[in-house]
Amino acid sequence: MDTDDADPAVLRDAAIGLLAQREHSARELRDKLARRFGPADALDDVLRTLAEEGLQSDARYAEARVRSRVGRGFGPLKIREELRQAGIQGDLIEQVLDTAGVSWRDNAEAAMQQKFRGPPADRRELARRSRFLAARGYPSGLIADLLLD
Repeated sequence: MDTDDADPAVLRDAAIGLLAQREHSARELRDKLARRFGPADALDDVLRTLAEEGLQSDARYAEARVRSRVGRGFGPLKIREELRQAGIQGDLIEQVLDTAGVSWRDNAEAAMQQKFRGPPADRRELARRSRFLAARGYPSGLIADLLLD
């Protein structure tokens, strides 16, 4: 397909199809459509129109992503990085994380309880749990507080 002349209606339909499946950030949507149709001239205009119409929203995407990742036991550092990679701006990331109403300590504890049973038997086990929480995106201070209680 000659991608520079991709029909805006075709781009719009494809974008709406992707958005019907789940929320997408503008960058994700642009990347997926560009892989499928190439660097079409109309792509940015279509994405801008979808955002103006409220069909695509980075804020809605970020809120949904935070809810999803919190529910799977991930911490603020990992979630923040995933949102950054999806093209979400830093101020929006902080706003969404601040308003999420998450107790990161409770979330880390729940993730740890789901993965591990009982108290750590020795220092190796303590280190293993620490690595697990760090990989999940919890700050070192919270990990230390949680494991040393």
